[in-house]
Parts: sequence; structure tokens; C-alpha cells
Amino acid sequence: GSEFNSYLEYPELTSAPERDFEIQKGTATIPAGATSTTLVAGVDYVAPSASTSAFMRITNVGMTGAGHNTGNTLAQNATNTTAYLLDPANIMSSVTVHRTGVSSSTRVAWEIIEFIGAPGSDNEMVVRAQSSLIYAAASTSATSTTVSGVVNDNDIVVFITGQQNPDTASTNYNSGLNTSEWDASIDRGIFRRGTSGSDAGRVSYAVVEFTGQNWNIQRVEHTYTSAGVTETEAITSVNDTERAFLHTQKRNNTGLTGTDEFGHEVWLSSMGFVSFFLQSGATTPSGQTSVAWVIENVQTSE
Repeated sequence: GSEFNSYLEYPELTSAPERDFEIQKGTATIPAGATSTTLVAGVDYVAPSASTSAFMRITNVGMTGAGHNTGNTLAQNATNTTAYLLDPANIMSSVTVHRTGVSSSTRVAWEIIEFIGAPGSDNEMVVRAQSSLIYAAASTSATSTTVSGVVNDNDIVVFITGQQNPDTASTNYNSGLNTSEWDASIDRGIFRRGTSGSDAGRVSYAVVEFTGQNWNIQRVEHTYTSAGVTETEAITSVNDTERAFLHTQKRNNTGLTGTDEFGHEVWLSSMGFVSFFLQSGATTPSGQTSVAWVIENVQTSE
């Protein structure tokens, strides 16, 4: 689903007479035998007005893509089913959705979030960078290139827009799950995964600064204690739960034997708390960490 689409459902969050955000959605299939497919501006989507006003992201299955689209007839090996955006900075002309495996097809849902309001207005967001990187095989962290032009570090969100895992097994998805943070001292995004294995994982990202005065940004990180129960983290209270949304991420240092270890549930449970939940079958909760970027808009009138 789309947090931004939820945002646009509330009239109080848009500027009269025109809305401030445009959302484009679609799906793409990488066919068996291919490592990529390319989305072309003017064919698959309408080119944004500027590369600094829009970014693309994968939206299905934890930003990884889905899996082959012909039923459960082949092993769901990570290398075949997961994908990332190879060259998201080319959004004005095309973006390539890429993976490392070729044994089966994989279906990816994507969306483009574009700010279409007036530059400098109260709801503005600026895309400071969007790119991709590859982990060193033995590393559990990776760093983006230096991002220029940032005005206020407190307004930054480092969106993960795709995650690709080259592992050839169906139980090592955890080495392709990432969380992000912003290092204001070096103006770079930092990405972390729970385990390195021998896989050079890939991640695509967008560094977005919410420059308009109506935005407040928070980031909260939670390492689980138990599975099957709701756990919470306190945040600075938002003005209204209907004027805030989350970008959620997860990393895991334990092997995955089922989707209960892969996923998580994260929600804004009240104005002052974010709730986190692992399914009761998930093992080793202490090895699983979720991140929630809380993106709040304080506008209460049109």
C-alpha cells in the first residue's frame, strides 16, 4: 500500500485549489531468464517535472518485490524473487528494476511519489539523492555517497526503495533486509543488515528532505523482546494520528524458516506511541529490529 495515498485522502493535508502530491503506481515483471526490466518515462509512467521533486520505490513484500507469478512451482530462492532499483536517479528517462537470479519470473509493484506544489511552500519535499549501493560480502553496514544540499538534518528521511538479496537459498532472506539512518556528521545515509553471510546485498534508497514548515520527522528503532505480543516505543506526540504516517524497515540476524520471521507489523497506535509486533511463530525476537520513520504533517486548514 501507499502511505502517501493515505495522506491524499485527507483534504486538510492538501493546498487549495490543487493538491501537493501526485502518485503513480504500476507493476513490472522480470521474466524468467532475465535479470532486469526497465520502466520507461512516457511509456510506463509520466516523467516528473524534476528529478528533485520525485522518487520511485518498490512497494510489495517489504520493498523486495514479490516472487514468480506462476504459482508455487519453483523454490522461492532470494536471488530470483527479490529486486531493487539499479539506477533510480535516472527517473526523468527510465529506471531499471534489477535482480541477480534468472530461474523464474518475479513481479514487482512500484510507485512514484512526486511533489507538485509550489517550490518553497509549506508542504514541500525535496529529493536530495536517490541511488543504489552494494554491500561488501562480509559487511553488515554500508554507506551512501555524500549527499549535498541538505538544509536541516532533522527533516531527512532515508527511504529504502528496494532490497535485493543474491543468496541462492530460500532460507537466507534475512541478509537482504535493511534499516536506514541519517548521519548528519558526514551527510550520508547508513544502512544496516542483521547478518552478512557471503552475500553482497543490494539496496536502493532515496534521501528526502521534508523542507516545508508543515512537516515534522522522527525515527524510532525497536529490538524485540517477545513474539506474539505488542511492544511499544514512545515518541514525541504527533498532533493527530490521521496527519502522520510511517515508513517502516526491518533487519534480522537470524535465519528465516517462514514468513513469521520475515515480516513485522508496525503502526502508530496513539499520538505518543508506535507499536511493534512479531507473529507468534517468529524465533529469536532479540535478533530482530524494526525501524519506523514517523512523518507528520501539522497542517489543519486548507
